[in-house]
Amino acid sequence: MRTSDQLSLLCWLPDESLYSLCSRQHRFWGFRHASETCERLFGAPLAGTHHDLPNHLAELAIRTDSAWGAAHDLAQQRTLLKFYATFLREENVNECVDAMAGDSVAHLRFRLGLCASRFGTNHPLKACLACIDDDVESKGWPYWHLEHQYPGVWVCRKHEMMLRESLLKSTGLGRFQWQLPAKEQLRARLATGSFGIDEPTEQASIFARLIVELTEWGGRIGVPRLRPLYIRKLDQLGLVTPGGRVRIGSVANDLLSHSLSVRPVAPELGAFPSNLDEVRANMERLLRPTRSSIHPLRHILMISWLFRDAATFFDAYAELPDDPVDVGQDLGATNLAQYRIEGAPEARSASIRTEKPQGTGLSGGILRVSEGSDLTTTMADAGRVATRRGPWLVKGKLRQQLITKLAAGSGAQVLSVKYKVSKTTIYDLLRTEPDLLDTWTEARDQQVLDRARQRWLYAVEKHGHLGLQRVRMLESAAYTRLYRQDRAWLDQHKPPRVKMDFGRRKGVSWPARDLVLSAQVQRALDELAMTRSGDRWHLWQICQAVPEVKAKLRVLDRLPLTRQVVDAALGRGVNGSSIR
Repeated sequence: MRTSDQLSLLCWLPDESLYSLCSRQHRFWGFRHASETCERLFGAPLAGTHHDLPNHLAELAIRTDSAWGAAHDLAQQRTLLKFYATFLREENVNECVDAMAGDSVAHLRFRLGLCASRFGTNHPLKACLACIDDDVESKGWPYWHLEHQYPGVWVCRKHEMMLRESLLKSTGLGRFQWQLPAKEQLRARLATGSFGIDEPTEQASIFARLIVELTEWGGRIGVPRLRPLYIRKLDQLGLVTPGGRVRIGSVANDLLSHSLSVRPVAPELGAFPSNLDEVRANMERLLRPTRSSIHPLRHILMISWLFRDAATFFDAYAELPDDPVDVGQDLGATNLAQYRIEGAPEARSASIRTEKPQGTGLSGGILRVSEGSDLTTTMADAGRVATRRGPWLVKGKLRQQLITKLAAGSGAQVLSVKYKVSKTTIYDLLRTEPDLLDTWTEARDQQVLDRARQRWLYAVEKHGHLGLQRVRMLESAAYTRLYRQDRAWLDQHKPPRVKMDFGRRKGVSWPARDLVLSAQVQRALDELAMTRSGDRWHLWQICQAVPEVKAKLRVLDRLPLTRQVVDAALGRGVNGSSIR
């Protein structure tokens, strides 16, 4: 049964998330329980209530008769998948869409690489106080803006105000409820260095604007293309030595300063480098090929440091050459001309059987048509020997000119424009002239190989000081073709190998992490104690105040200071009970 056949559906508001629209729909229908709206929209009592990456989208599209959009459009345009999809491959995005369209998104965060990213897997609901007032006045509803929910965005672009974090959903409280922004349920975000930042810094505003512009670009940023882009930019800035080594001192100090200016905005950005060792490890990961996924925020930090704004980045990104496309044409896919044979009016849908009573050519042969085969295929097979050409092919001087050009490897499109003949005629000539197709194919392959040599020589001359690995990343397609087809030439034209020294990555410093986290928990408890009554604390309240605690519950033995603070809080009124 379609929901649209029984109950009215609301329309999208500008920049509205799917969770926001469902929450408004729930309030509009006036159902008492959230499960009733879930049943109506998603077909299950708890389905679709994830505010960031919901499930059952295919069922939602069916029940709403696609009034809000198809499942893949909802996933890629109205949820946080839009943010992550910018840095994902097409096949990975399709896998995520399939999971969100289905019944379960249990492993989706693992697929996106969030579990090991140190940025956390929770996505708190965020809202701007000024936007709430404007939305109520102009639209009649407060609602969740999608761009405010992107990871790393903590400043409203419209009002230049710090966003407030909802006390619901991401910390587990009201996780299956439909909620709209309410000022009394919002708080200033806990930051890494202080409690409740109210005034946005310049770096926080620039970083938030960059995230939104990259996400709203609409295309996909190829992560393999980012590595050569970073290296080229570093070289242009004079941060690469003639021997190919990154000037680690200048790079590390400058990038660390930039990272420290962004980190205080929110704890989720605390995964950014905080010392020189972490900067080296971060750059090594970004500048070397890796099989593991990298959180988009790490790339965005690098982009904001090197290019500052999205426009400059996209200009540099567009200058990178795309992988060369095979110039060969699929002759079998050509829209063939209509053939007519004397005595066989329906010959275009029939086949030809050739008989050669005498001589070596077919000029004196007889073409017999039999049902079930294609005429052009038979003509192409017969092209190994001299064949009497029909009136649809060019003749005389023009014919010889085309044969000469094709033998030299000229493209069909170029010849079609130059000699004012259709590409179909050129393809027919290729397939019916003896040995011409083989000659043309060899010439085209040689042209591609020559271009690969030119691109490789240019890259070696301009960037050879960076070493073989970096030149390979800049011209990976040319290197692959030469490696497979002309290995001897490639070995003679390789740049000297240069090993980039980033230093070895050190392990996690648990004492340092413990010191920071315990201080965050204590500050949060002290601040919240001013606004609450009673001595009894619950673990969910601590996790709500500092979400990082929830992710560390299983490893609190490695965080003795944090465990001591948490145990002390839980021990007030619960006989000193400890976390197990």
